[in-house]
Amino acid sequence: MPVPSLQKVVMAMDDQFPILEFLYIIPSTMPNAHLVLPATFRAPQRSYLVLNHFTSPIGLPLLTTAVSLVGLSLRWIQPSTGLSPDHFFQSLSLLPRLQELQISFSSPVPSRGIQGPMLRMQNITQTTLPNLRSFVFVGVSA
Repeated sequence: MPVPSLQKVVMAMDDQFPILEFLYIIPSTMPNAHLVLPATFRAPQRSYLVLNHFTSPIGLPLLTTAVSLVGLSLRWIQPSTGLSPDHFFQSLSLLPRLQELQISFSSPVPSRGIQGPMLRMQNITQTTLPNLRSFVFVGVSA
C-alpha cells in the first residue's frame, strides 16, 4: 500500500494489543518516506518486531514494554538528534529474552548533532543480552 495510506493505518494503532505476537511493517514504495508509530501503541506479548523506514522508535514505550521480545529488527530508520545511545542501551537491557537484533540507518547521522556528544560520553550503559544469538548493524557513517 502507498506510504501515506500505510501511515494512516499505523497511526490508527494507538491502543493496546494484548495478544499481538508479531508485528512486521515494511512499506513497499517510497523508501525515503519515514513512518512513525504512535507513542501509545502497546503490544506486551509481541515476540518479533520488524519495522522498516520508521523514524527512530528507539526510546519509545514500544521497546521498553516488550519484555517478551525475541527478535528486533529496526531497518533503515531515520536517526534524529534526540537519539541517545545510552537510552537505547537502557531499553535493550529490559529485553532479556532478545535473541536477534538488527539495526540499520537510512542516512548518515549528522556529525555535529550526535557524533560529537557520543565521543565525549564517559559512561555508556553496559548491557548484557544473555540470549543474543545474532547481531547485525548497518550504517553509512561513523
